Amino acid sequence: MEITDRDGNTPFMAAVRYDSSRMVQYFLQVGYRPDKKEKDGNTPLHVAVRSMNFATIKLLAQQPHLNVTNDDGRSPLAAAVAIGNEMATDILWRVDADPNIIDKAGNTLLLLACAGPSIVILKHVLEHCLEVRTHNVAGDTALHLASVAKGPNVIFELCKRGVNVTAQDCLGRTPLMIAIMSSNRQAAAVHPYETFS
Repeated sequence: MEITDRDGNTPFMAAVRYDSSRMVQYFLQVGYRPDKKEKDGNTPLHVAVRSMNFATIKLLAQQPHLNVTNDDGRSPLAAAVAIGNEMATDILWRVDADPNIIDKAGNTLLLLACAGPSIVILKHVLEHCLEVRTHNVAGDTALHLASVAKGPNVIFELCKRGVNVTAQDCLGRTPLMIAIMSSNRQAAAVHPYETFS
């Protein structure tokens, strides 16, 4: 039986959370399963990504359970993209984490990158992304999500790649409407004009 604290942390998870890479390596050597999820559904690699523990991320990324998803259907790579963890994203790309996993909300890496804080990650995802016309279950497209906080260069790049500028989310809002409602004046100013009937 495994010892856990009040929050459900095992000694292995404490080593991951507090970036004790030597202890993580020890636990892996004695057979701890890196695909085992904690109470909130995250694997040790998810926790390391969220905690920005790069030595631990490198260790765990070498394990065979690289693409195990959490309860939201997000892989560790998707989690890194969503929070803007550039170093973790780079590490996970290099070890061939699967970029095609779609979470339970229907978010692709492109959608997460458009909603996330890192322009560097978004540029990297765009270099490898062929399909820009997808949407999540809420109907948000890459342009909807980028319109919230991204600058004009991102809007231009997405438009150049063929996004639907008049796509409506589940509430009937277009990307231009999202930019206006988010007070993102720069994005609203460069949005291609919609046609009105």
